[in-house]
Amino acid sequence: MKRCKCGKEHDGSFGSGKFCSRSCANSRNWTDSDKKRKSDSAKKSFLVNEANKKSKNRKFRFVKNRYGERRNRVKWICPFCGKELTIRDNQKRSYCNNNTLCQELFHSQHQKQLIASGKRINNWGGRCKKIYYNGMKLDGSFELEFVKWCERNNISFQRNSQKFEYMFEGKLRYYFPDFKLNESTYIECKGYQTQKDIAKWNNFPHKLIIIKKNDIKKLKKDELSLEEVLNKYWRPGGVL
Repeated sequence: MKRCKCGKEHDGSFGSGKFCSRSCANSRNWTDSDKKRKSDSAKKSFLVNEANKKSKNRKFRFVKNRYGERRNRVKWICPFCGKELTIRDNQKRSYCNNNTLCQELFHSQHQKQLIASGKRINNWGGRCKKIYYNGMKLDGSFELEFVKWCERNNISFQRNSQKFEYMFEGKLRYYFPDFKLNESTYIECKGYQTQKDIAKWNNFPHKLIIIKKNDIKKLKKDELSLEEVLNKYWRPGGVL
């Protein structure tokens, strides 16, 4: 039996028999004399000396800003987890980077504020997943479930491309319903209702069927008939 430099005994069957494994063969154990010899050699190197000169003359950007003023550091506390960080006085932060939960809470709170202000028309903030199904481009799973329900019940429909005018906050805007059953009946799949949606629906000149989240669940289980769906049309004041 032989003793490897790592202290283990081996039978010499690996490689030339000097080491017990590949990791030991690739490892290096530098002695103090080896370290000193390499250090002296590096001090005499032209490339190392040039790099040291450049590092001594280098002006670090984080010390001063573009006006030559030194950046002050201030204490900042994360509003979600309470963690204290040291940041620049001109730095704006909404959450700490070390906690994924803080980021999720911030975005959830931010999207709720946008939805309440009418700048977002659904819970996804305009970022619902685009789905391609049977040659159609659908906006989210609600529209997909409605299309599948129509196919299961042999209901004819088509994707709407016609725009309708409406006024909101003193501006002329355009509304595109999701689907069209016939020339006088349109379908809107809605997840989150805002004042902007109500303004669209109140100014709509035709019969508009509003299908919400609970209705989508029933359509998925075929618990709603066509007559029940057609009865969910918009009237000023709400869907009956």
